[in-house]
Amino acid sequence: MRIKKLDAYEFFAAFVLANLLSLLVSPGSGASFGDSPARAFAQGLDGLYAQAARHAERRAVPVLLCPVRWIYFECDPGTDWSRGLMGFADNDRSHHLNEGDELLRRQLPLPTYLRLRSLGEARPIRFQPGTGRVGHDAPLLLCDLRGPLRGWVLRYRNGRGFATRDAEATELARCRTDE
Repeated sequence: MRIKKLDAYEFFAAFVLANLLSLLVSPGSGASFGDSPARAFAQGLDGLYAQAARHAERRAVPVLLCPVRWIYFECDPGTDWSRGLMGFADNDRSHHLNEGDELLRRQLPLPTYLRLRSLGEARPIRFQPGTGRVGHDAPLLLCDLRGPLRGWVLRYRNGRGFATRDAEATELARCRTDE
């Protein structure tokens, strides 16, 4: 397994993501984003998706984004992305991070009062080799468990960022379930 060093663009993207996440978890986040911290979170995720799409397109290899468990470097088969996530170039097309694959990014777990769930089938998000397009639509549910339960659905629009909307009651019910 090769761990890639960050170039200046990736360092800047990681810096922006860290700052956006710190704004999201600050006490006044609702006021800062007009009661929609999901927009800030979606902007941070967009950087990760753009990096994955670019890599898949330029290197003509599939790139997978998947949830991980705590400190491990293997995909978790569930739908809970709150414990962290990673993106890697699946050079051998095994759907696992192996010796010949390239780790693009590893994100740390979210704060305990936030949940990030996949609303689709429990599988990695795959960026197609050569095109960088997402192979299947996998909307994500972002939940804020502080105070009254709030949630947003984030849907990736293949290179055009994320569309966000308020979660419906049936989707909000998934916020409090533990996997």
